[in-house]
Amino acid sequence: MRLRLFILAALTAGAMGLAGVFAQEDEGPEVQARGPVHEAFGESSDPIAGAQPVVAKAPPDPVEEVPPEEKPEGDHVVWIPGYWAWDEVDEDFLWVSGFWRAVPPGRAWVPGHWQEVKGGYQWVSGYWSEEGESEKDVEYLPEPPESLERGPSARAPSEEYIYVPGVWLYQVTKYAWRPGFWFKFRPGWVWVPDCYKWTPAGYLFVPGYWDAPLCERGLLFAPVRFTGRAHLRRDYVYRPSYVVQPDFLVGSLFVRNATRTYYFGDYFDPKLRKRYVPWVEHHIARDSNDVNFAYYHRAFAKHAAWERGVKALYEGRYSGDVPRPPRTLAQQTKAVTRIESDRATDRVVSKTVNITNVQNVTVLAPVRKTESVKVTGLAALAGIRGDEKTAPAARTIKVEKARESVVKEERRQVERYRIIAKHRHEAEAKVAAKLPKGKLTEPVKVRIELPKTAPPPRKIKAPTPPPPPVRSKTEEKDKDKEHPPKDRDKGKEPPKDKDKTPPKDKDRPTDKDRERPKDKDKQPPPKDKDHHEKDKDRPKEKEKEKPPPKDREKDKDRPPPKDKGKEPPLPKDKEKPPPKKDKEKDKDKEKDT
Repeated sequence: MRLRLFILAALTAGAMGLAGVFAQEDEGPEVQARGPVHEAFGESSDPIAGAQPVVAKAPPDPVEEVPPEEKPEGDHVVWIPGYWAWDEVDEDFLWVSGFWRAVPPGRAWVPGHWQEVKGGYQWVSGYWSEEGESEKDVEYLPEPPESLERGPSARAPSEEYIYVPGVWLYQVTKYAWRPGFWFKFRPGWVWVPDCYKWTPAGYLFVPGYWDAPLCERGLLFAPVRFTGRAHLRRDYVYRPSYVVQPDFLVGSLFVRNATRTYYFGDYFDPKLRKRYVPWVEHHIARDSNDVNFAYYHRAFAKHAAWERGVKALYEGRYSGDVPRPPRTLAQQTKAVTRIESDRATDRVVSKTVNITNVQNVTVLAPVRKTESVKVTGLAALAGIRGDEKTAPAARTIKVEKARESVVKEERRQVERYRIIAKHRHEAEAKVAAKLPKGKLTEPVKVRIELPKTAPPPRKIKAPTPPPPPVRSKTEEKDKDKEHPPKDRDKGKEPPKDKDKTPPKDKDRPTDKDRERPKDKDKQPPPKDKDHHEKDKDRPKEKEKEKPPPKDREKDKDRPPPKDKGKEPPLPKDKEKPPPKKDKEKDKDKEKDT
C-alpha cells in the first residue's frame, strides 16, 4: 500500500514538473512599448553611418516569423522581416518585429546581418538599394572623409524650402565634396538624401530617393522580448499583433548617437539624454534638422504652436510634469485602466501640452481590432483637430485583410531576404579577410550571386515620385553673381585680333559691322577712307625723302620761280580742258543726233 502511494506521489510530482516546464515554454513574448525602430521603416539622415558597437554576446538564431493577415491597403505594401537587436539599456537581445511597409518607388530592401569580429559580434545595417541592384555587382568604397557640412550658407528662399545636407562623392580615384542646397517642400513626399553605410568590406553608397512621410510608411509593429525558451522550438511561429501608434512617434522619437538609428518610447531618463537625443534636437549640422522632422516642421510652418507643443511635451516628460509613457504592453493596460477609473480620459496633461491623458500613455493598439489608423502628426498640439481637412499631415491608413495568396507570397519573399542576407554575409567576410590592416583603400566590386532555387523578386507598382530635387534658381543666380560667365552680356561681341585686317575685296561694311557699338575708336575705318589717307601720306613720304647731293647743286643753278607758293605751269599739251564746257558740248551733240 505504501509502495503504491509512493509511486502515485512520484508520478504526480513529475507531471506537475513537466506541466510547469511546458507552461514556461508556452509563455508568449513580452510586448515592448519602447525599443529600436525597424531600420527599414526610418533612420536618421546623417550622411555617414559608421560602424556599430561590438557586442560580446552572440545573437540567437532568427525567429520563425509570419506576417499577420491585417495589412494596409495598396499594391506597393510588402512585408519586411524582423531581426535581433542589442538593447544596451537592458543589456540583452530583443526581437525587432517585421512590419508592413509602403515600398519607396524604385527601391528594394537589402537586409542586414550579424558579423563575427574580434571581441564579439557586430551588426551590419540593411539599406534601400536601387531596384535590381542585388543582381548586379555591389561596389564597396574606402571610408569617406569627415563631413564638411556646416549648415546652409544662405537663407531659405521661403518657408516652403527644405535643406539637403552636403555629401562626399567618390570620383575615379578620390572623394569630391558636393555642397548642400535648398529644395521646395512637396506635401506627401520626403527626400532621403545620399548616405554611406559601413560594412566590414568597406562603405556602401546609397543614392537618395523619395519616400513617404515617417508616420505614413506602413504599420510598425512593437518589438518583443522572449523570456522563455518557446521560440527555440522548431515548430514555433511568431506572428506580430500590436501596432505602434503613428502619432505617438512624434512625441517620443529619439536618435541614438552611437548608431544613428531611431528609438521610440520612454527614453526620458535624464541620464540617457546624451546617448538618446530627441529627434527635434538632432541636427545634421548648424541649422539643419533631420529630414524626417524637417518635413513636419515645414508642414506645420503656419502653426508655430505645433513645434512649441512638441518641445514642451519632451521637456515635460523629462522634468516629470507630464507622466512618462509605459515601457510594456502590461504597463499600458494598467495606466489606461487607472485613467478610466479616475474619469480623467479627456483631461489635458498640462496647460502647455494639448493632449489627453489617454493619448499620453497609449503606445500600442491590437491590429486585429484595427480597421484604420489615423495619422495627424499630433496636430492637437497646435490646436488643430486631426480629422479636419485643414490639418497639414492628416491621413487615414485603411487596414484590410490580406488574401491567402498574398500571405503565401510574402512568406516566400521572407525566404528570399534570408538568402540575400546569408550570401551578403559570406561575400563581405571574404573581402574583409583580404583587406590590409582591415581597411579598404581602393573600390572593390563584388557580385552577390543567389542560388537558382531562391524565389524571384516580386513586382511592385509604386506611385510615381516627383523628379529628384535640384539646386533652386535663386541659389544658381547667387552663384552666377560670384562667378559671372564670360558671355553673359549679349550686346558685346567677342574679342578680335588686332593684327588681322579686313579683306581688300570688301568695300562696304557688312550687316554685322552696322550692328557694332558706336565706339569710333574701336570700330575699324571703311576701305575708301584708308585709300584716301594713304594718298595723303604719300606726298609726305616724298617730302621726307632727301634728294641726292648732285641734284641739289643743279637746283642751285636754276632760276627761282616768280610766284612763290604757286606750282609751275604745265606744258600746253598737258593742259586740262575745263570739265564743265566739255560736258555741255557732249550733251549738245547727243541732242543733235
